[in-house]
Amino acid sequence: MKKSMLICGVTMSVILSAAIMSACASSTKESAPPAVSGTAASSEDASGEGESPNTEEQKEVSLQYSTTSTPGTVYVQAFQRMADEVEEKTGGKVHVVIYDSSQLGNESDVDTNVLDGSIDMCNTGSGELGKRYPAFNVFQAPYLFGSYEHFEKFIGSDVEKDLFQKANQNLGVTVCGTQTMGARYVITTGIKATTPAEFAGAKIRCPDMPSIISTVNGLGAAATPMAATEQYLAMQQGVVDGAEHTLSGFSAWNIQELCKELMLTNHAREVTFTLVSQSCLDKLTKDNQQILLEAIDNAASWANEQTNKEEEGFMKRYQEENGIELVEVDDAAFREALAPVAEKLSADDPELYAEIQKLEQ
Repeated sequence: MKKSMLICGVTMSVILSAAIMSACASSTKESAPPAVSGTAASSEDASGEGESPNTEEQKEVSLQYSTTSTPGTVYVQAFQRMADEVEEKTGGKVHVVIYDSSQLGNESDVDTNVLDGSIDMCNTGSGELGKRYPAFNVFQAPYLFGSYEHFEKFIGSDVEKDLFQKANQNLGVTVCGTQTMGARYVITTGIKATTPAEFAGAKIRCPDMPSIISTVNGLGAAATPMAATEQYLAMQQGVVDGAEHTLSGFSAWNIQELCKELMLTNHAREVTFTLVSQSCLDKLTKDNQQILLEAIDNAASWANEQTNKEEEGFMKRYQEENGIELVEVDDAAFREALAPVAEKLSADDPELYAEIQKLEQ
């Protein structure tokens, strides 16, 4: 009897063990699909991150933009338009703070700081930029641009793109935003000159810059370098007979109040550019880098249009409010007189000078 019960107990244990093992095997098979599904989802996530690295969210950042221009000018207005466009298009993630009136330092020091990445961006003239990449000295040459329309043809041209590409590679920064501060003329207190010969003996105030001094001398006058702050009194006292600058430059110091003639020489055009440091671009996603550079170009284009319209307004006011005579000059005679100066000032890249000249045709 005991033996029979022992055999029965063993048999029941074997049956029970088999049932448990079967149940475990069934459970394992049912749970396998979720494990596979989880692995697939993980693979898709990794693939998505690999394909779209620029979908990474932009961190909120503030960028500096330095300029020597003063509040209220077209140029500072343009830079603020750029800042507003960037903030709007980046959803408020990228802020550009405009530091006008040389708050961050003089033009030379700021250029150096942008090149080393300690300042994000700045507006700089061709003369200062030419110290770092000599090809930009070409923009100091007289009659590089024969008119505003000629200047417009340069913007966006293959000539501009090639210059910027070479400069970017050489300097390690991005050059963009070609902008004009207007054409340069000669204004006088009583000397009417239609040819270089008629400028003989005229003492004309100009900035203390070698390229401009040689240009004024080439016009036939006697270049008289002095600070802008000194020119009004110098004209009143007869120390100088006039000045050479842009129309906005004349008006900034109100010297049109003392003058009687404006010679429409249009002998040069003030050109500036924006420098963007690589460290600045590194703070942005690729999409936002593009937004920033496009906003800079858009602002420059707006400023150029405003500057051109502003020139027309200045001339009208000079005539109506100050009684100034607008004097048409012998363009061919002045071009011939300034040809040696143009050749000298474009010597760093005569090919670039020639390519820009061709755009006028």
